[in-house]
Amino acid sequence: MEIQRSRLPELFSNPEKARFPVWLFFGDETLCAEAMEKAAALLVPEARKALNREVFDGAADPAGRVLESLLTLPLFPAPKVVEWRGARVFASKREGGAYLEKARAAHGEGDSAAAARYVLEFMSLSAISPEDLDPAAPGSAFPAEARGPWLDETLALCRERGLVPAAAGDDSDLLADALEKGLPQGHHLLVSAEVADKRKRLYKTFEKAGVVVDCSLPRGNRSADKEAQRQIMRERSAQMLSPLGKTLEQGAFDALMERLGPDPAGFSSALAKLAAYAGERARITERDVEALVSRSREDRIYEFTNALLSRDAEAALTILGRLLSGEIQATGAVGAAANQLRKLLAIKAFLKTPAASGYRRGMNPGAFERDIIPAIAAFDETIESLLSSWRAEASPPKASGEPAPAKGKARAPAPKKPKAETDLFLSRGAHPFALHQTFEKAGNFSEEELLAALSILLDADRRLKSTGQNPRLIVEAAVLAVCRGISG
Repeated sequence: MEIQRSRLPELFSNPEKARFPVWLFFGDETLCAEAMEKAAALLVPEARKALNREVFDGAADPAGRVLESLLTLPLFPAPKVVEWRGARVFASKREGGAYLEKARAAHGEGDSAAAARYVLEFMSLSAISPEDLDPAAPGSAFPAEARGPWLDETLALCRERGLVPAAAGDDSDLLADALEKGLPQGHHLLVSAEVADKRKRLYKTFEKAGVVVDCSLPRGNRSADKEAQRQIMRERSAQMLSPLGKTLEQGAFDALMERLGPDPAGFSSALAKLAAYAGERARITERDVEALVSRSREDRIYEFTNALLSRDAEAALTILGRLLSGEIQATGAVGAAANQLRKLLAIKAFLKTPAASGYRRGMNPGAFERDIIPAIAAFDETIESLLSSWRAEASPPKASGEPAPAKGKARAPAPKKPKAETDLFLSRGAHPFALHQTFEKAGNFSEEELLAALSILLDADRRLKSTGQNPRLIVEAAVLAVCRGISG
């Protein structure tokens, strides 16, 4: 049978009925590991854990070795549990792209070893060699215009360490044959897999002979998906904090979700730090979260736009890969980039005025704040005055004889200023040092390059909303073009 992870407590509540010979946990790595640990503890008494429980690595240990252990009698009488963590036999060529996405995300996180492992798995599943990924090769799986520097760096690491993909093959039928014949009485096989193809014979064998547990974490933006994500994170918070006699205030939970998103491993790490930080206090507050946990999503968006304005294509693409792995939509990345480029255009307009005569690139931040910030504020006031005049001219005249609002009756709220207008103001809400850094980066582009870059982003936004092309490739191509000054 197949069940959702949320039903495991119900299943575990009756240990005798939960002694299935085979278990498969697929989906989020952290959630799979926790569920597998609980199942193993249920099946093997603590006293026999050291000798009646064996663990194998899905990346290093083949199915034959796992089967050999599974069919070997233990030193002490059964039950015996064999765990195969991170098995690849449930994946198929169709799921190969999922490993490639994991590789890109791992590279963005700075985990080059994991990125290499995922790329090798992609090549093995797809039955291709490193040469097939060469952009210069005919029919390359990744032509030059569709690849980011993360892939070149990962392949270089594989060459440097002598890592090659495993020979294309499928041990799933070998394992399915053994399971269909039946395991020795009291022997149990527990397998975890990040990716599982439900069409495979092996998957159906597990589903028929035992239990398949879906540990996937909803990644959509629908209300139901978001609530499911929050529920999983609430459960994690309670599981970690209750034994410590601590609770998480609602505001603190909301702040963690805002900063980390639905990330089980990240949540666990943050909760451990927060529990230690709280000391003797029983309640973890929103202020604790603000003091200890960075606004990772906002920070990475800032890092992305900062790299873009620095014209550092490699850094911009690396950070973009992480953002697009679930933290922001492709259109959001394009919008963030366009906002910053419009800001640079506003700076270029200011630099043409006599008030900017005292500015020079590379000037001391203190001198910038003392001599230039007042001139910028005055420039903003001039822009505001012009916009007010234009809005007044564009507004329809008030009809004669139109009654004034009744006494005491509230006037309708003034409409919000369009975002394109508020982007024109340079000093409002900006920290002097941050504004100084933005002025410095404005020197990296000519006015003509900024106009061309905005045209590139506008085209990317149009294609994202009106074509079926790969969103990631569209944004990456736009970022490369902006950084390299390619005309739109």
